[in-house]
Amino acid sequence: MARLKKKILLGACRFIYGAARKRLLPGGLVFGVVGLLAGLARAEYIPPQTCYRMVILDPEVMALKVFPNPTGGAENLHVSAIIVDRGEMALVTGAELRLFTTGNYDKTWPMEPTDGKFDSDSEEVFLDLDISGLPAGSYYLYVSGIDAKGAQGYPASRQLMVEE
Repeated sequence: MARLKKKILLGACRFIYGAARKRLLPGGLVFGVVGLLAGLARAEYIPPQTCYRMVILDPEVMALKVFPNPTGGAENLHVSAIIVDRGEMALVTGAELRLFTTGNYDKTWPMEPTDGKFDSDSEEVFLDLDISGLPAGSYYLYVSGIDAKGAQGYPASRQLMVEE
C-alpha cells in the first residue's frame, strides 16, 4: 500500500512539474504543491517548525462567568472575569461588557475591578446588570479588557438565554 501511495504521489509531482515547464502553472504554486506532495510521499508526520513564539500582547479575558444563565426570570445578572495583560506596559486600565442580539439591541457597559481600582497586570472584574427590561430571547455577551496603551483585547463571549 505504501509503495502504491508513493507511486501515485510521485506521478502527481511529475505531472505538476511538467505543467510548470510548459508554463501552464505559476511557479510559486508549483513549488508549494510539489513540496506538499513530496511530504505526503514520505508517509511520516513532521510537525511544523518555527522560530517564533505566539505572544498575545493585548489584554486577555480569562475565566468569564455569567450567573444565572439561563436567567429563569431573574432580574439581575452577575458577570465576572479575570483580565490579564502581558504586553509592554502590562497594566489593565479597564474592561467592558457588550450585550447584543441579532436584532437591534446593542449596548456596552464598563465593568468594575473587584479590588476597587485598575492598578495591576491582572484584574478581577465584575458587573451586576439589571436585565429586568430585556425581552426573553437569546443574547450574545462579550467581555474585553483595555490596557494602558488603550488597546482593547480580543473579547471572550458567552451566549445568554433570557427567560421570563
